[in-house]
Amino acid sequence: MACVRCGYDLHGLPVDVAGSCPECGCSRALTSWFYSKQTTAWRRTTVRGLYLIIIPFALSVVISILYLPLTYLSISSTAYSPPEWMSVAVWALWYIGTGLSRVLTPIGVFLATRQPPLQTDETPAMRGCRHWSRWVVVVCGIAILTLPVVVWIVDIAAYEFDVGYGSVPLLSPELSLIAEVLRNVLPWVSSAGFTLFIVFLMLLAQATEPQRLFARLRLLLIAELVYYITSLAATLWMYSLMQGNNGAITNASVSTMQRMQTIGLMFQIVHVGLLLWTGVVFWSLARWLGQGLRKSGKMTS
Repeated sequence: MACVRCGYDLHGLPVDVAGSCPECGCSRALTSWFYSKQTTAWRRTTVRGLYLIIIPFALSVVISILYLPLTYLSISSTAYSPPEWMSVAVWALWYIGTGLSRVLTPIGVFLATRQPPLQTDETPAMRGCRHWSRWVVVVCGIAILTLPVVVWIVDIAAYEFDVGYGSVPLLSPELSLIAEVLRNVLPWVSSAGFTLFIVFLMLLAQATEPQRLFARLRLLLIAELVYYITSLAATLWMYSLMQGNNGAITNASVSTMQRMQTIGLMFQIVHVGLLLWTGVVFWSLARWLGQGLRKSGKMTS
């Protein structure tokens, strides 16, 4: 049995739960709890959930690295037009990555928010963040996946029975407005739920001793909040410039339009860095929680 903080081999030392690791001073009680049967089962499920979240994050980073140069060239040079096959390939990868993220992230959050078998009672803040993050992310994920299907079914019903043939909108104005609001609001609500998930992981790290991971998760939480607040402010500012029929820009000059595109590109670059940082922090947490799981799996099999 290795110390959960420094990895010092405690095998052969006197079994004293009240003692501590001779290398780093970590409590032997924490190490015993970490390798207990109940905690090991919880750690295995949590690690699987974290890796399910990491996979679409890593794919999104790769896709964004391929996509951002095309965006930059399109903004910097109006005469540049990427080859059609390149645009199709990037957009196909983008849709694949988005689909995987919308499927795997809610499943990963659901698995990673099982009640942890802590040595002490779960604090109200940890319990609240765990419950709210689980159900907000899962419900929003299901809603985002099913919304296009529901709109398509309503479209088919309206086309077959009410509207008939002709170039008219299939959805009623009320349903179109509801669908548009949900399409724009649900990702923000899901992001808020994911931020609560990071808070839960931070409180979990604080309760289970890995202070380095606690500090990393706290910095990641601050960066997430700053990004979402500034991104929301920029989105509202850009929306205020969009006036006229069908979203046409009437009050924004060409220079303002270019500035909006540049700001959008900057936020995309920051978003890629945030995705990469989140993936690295989650991977570090998964590695820490995954200590000894392979050996325990071999022993139980």
